Amino acid sequence: EEDRRKTFEDRTYWTNSSVDIDILARTGFYFWRTPDYTKCHFCDLEVYHWNGSDNVVQVHIQASMHCPLLRRQQTQNVPTDPIALDRILPPMSYDVCGTGRRHIKSEDRKIKYENYIDEEDRLESFATWPKALKQKPKELAEAGFFYTQKGDRVVCFSCGLGLKDWEESDTPWGEHAKAVYEGAVKECHYMEIFKGKEFAQTIGKQVSELLSTPCSTCKNRNQTQVGIEENKEIDESHLCKICYQNEANIVILDCNHVASCHHCTFKLKDNLCPICRGVIKNRIRIYYP
Repeated sequence: EEDRRKTFEDRTYWTNSSVDIDILARTGFYFWRTPDYTKCHFCDLEVYHWNGSDNVVQVHIQASMHCPLLRRQQTQNVPTDPIALDRILPPMSYDVCGTGRRHIKSEDRKIKYENYIDEEDRLESFATWPKALKQKPKELAEAGFFYTQKGDRVVCFSCGLGLKDWEESDTPWGEHAKAVYEGAVKECHYMEIFKGKEFAQTIGKQVSELLSTPCSTCKNRNQTQVGIEENKEIDESHLCKICYQNEANIVILDCNHVASCHHCTFKLKDNLCPICRGVIKNRIRIYYP
């Protein structure tokens, strides 16, 4: 670990101050080449363009879930602080068995669809996914979903959540988290591992503080949409600040602003919030009662 940390010490070459080099070195990364290219010594994963909002461990897990260091396998790693390393690595209750498939040992955390534990298997299920849809197979697979081969219906391999009737502005992780928060499923341990235990609660709280929204499950998404379309009058305060015709029904979770309809939000060329001009990273659609 100390040797990896030393590769970051020459500030003439390593100039990215937004990410903690101690955590990078502790979790296997060393500085590879300018401007901020890093590589894991144990799995050869290459990551660059780090920013302050990145969770180093989560980025590492999402891109290389079989890394021996993250899996707590025996390696030649010599940590400078074994306790600090133990605290930052994924818990022992989550492991990858000899077949290369992730499994959960705890009996009360059973995976619903074990055939789709590997992201590659989930991605392969999207071979016939409708190309016209804005949600891409890679994004859906990363969020835990596999394709059921029926319309646009997907299911999470871990918690069994089913979603369909995707809108242009819907994001896989956003809809997944909102549904978990609203109680469509009790919990999703895959989400906890890759996004953190507070992910669903954080998104759910942001949305519920603005408006009460129904669950985005296969059972009631169509009913909710019909309810919106039947509203003949739109409160002026709810109008899209771009077209001034449709309801502003997109929450930008990065700043909590509701400024535009899903059509205008999707067409934003600069991907900036119309109100505060902040970069849009996460968004979710809301439904007015």
